[in-house]
Amino acid sequence: GTEQEQSFVELKKAFLSEEVLAAFDPEKRTIVECDSSRRAIGAVLLQEGADGTLRTIAYFSRKLLVHKANYPIHNKELLAVLCCLKE
Repeated sequence: GTEQEQSFVELKKAFLSEEVLAAFDPEKRTIVECDSSRRAIGAVLLQEGADGTLRTIAYFSRKLLVHKANYPIHNKELLAVLCCLKE
């Protein structure tokens, strides 16, 4: 129906947009950005494109276990870095 066609068009636009993940290139400058919140940690792996813009290579996120959610924020930030590098 019409609703399914609209969803399909939106999916095609999403896949053709710049937000699609790029392939990792070991020759390019790589950046890892990590963050934490009260209940979760996350990170994104980025690489610089030929035009200087940052392209997303991968995402990472994890819900924190109850005892880790009680860590001070600086410990959670470090935990995000460690978990991201292990992935």
